[in-house]
Amino acid sequence: MKLKIKKIKKYWEDRPPQTWYSEKKKFTKEFYEDIEKQRYTSHYDFIPEVFEFNKYPGQKVLEVGCGLGTEIIQYAKYKSHVTGVDLTENAIKKTAERFKMYNLKGVFQTENAENLSFSDNVFDLVLSVGVFHHTPNTRKCVDEAVRVLKPGKKAIILLYSKGLWYSIIILKNYILQGQMFKMSLQKCLNKNSEYFGNSPLTKFYSKRGIKQLFKGYDIVFLKKYCLGPKFTKWFPRSINRFFESLIGNNWVIKVRKSK
Repeated sequence: MKLKIKKIKKYWEDRPPQTWYSEKKKFTKEFYEDIEKQRYTSHYDFIPEVFEFNKYPGQKVLEVGCGLGTEIIQYAKYKSHVTGVDLTENAIKKTAERFKMYNLKGVFQTENAENLSFSDNVFDLVLSVGVFHHTPNTRKCVDEAVRVLKPGKKAIILLYSKGLWYSIIILKNYILQGQMFKMSLQKCLNKNSEYFGNSPLTKFYSKRGIKQLFKGYDIVFLKKYCLGPKFTKWFPRSINRFFESLIGNNWVIKVRKSK
């Protein structure tokens, strides 16, 4: 297990997420602003709708797996007291630098999502965007996210769905390219699911799988989103949302901690 975590950490340490969104000079203000624009207008245009950026002024918000800080900085702009954690030192460094560019405050530290260092009942919101499906014990990540929440508060979690992209990988790579004769389905998904390829671990979930993963928790919101940038550009949002509900690539799950 420790070896797997080390391998996952090394992979993402060398490959910061979202860096492929922009061709501007890396880690400049212009680069980050372009990333934000691309992320919220084409790649993940639903995030501002469902992640409630403006609802936590003066409250404590934790992002587990902050990456380059694109989501957590939105909460800071609305005066939340933010904490960003990530498995990689590079992500923490870049997020801290990004906050400094905008004269915003936050606390940033390296953490393993499966074993957070925070006490129980600390945060008013915990979010995680596309992180828990890359770690061996996803249920442990969910447990930890809920543990550090205050009673009655929510966690908002994005996980990969067995949607359009999952189906394309199976049809194109696993079947038509004959990878089914060379590797397991899981290895095929690892190999073909991420921008840089050859992810150490990538999981996809059906609705049944999500219900099992969050068994015992109060799911207050569960929807599929995201068909990819091309669909976002080609079709009106209402049409996109309809097809996303059927074959979207991401689940957004909101769970409320019992009082």
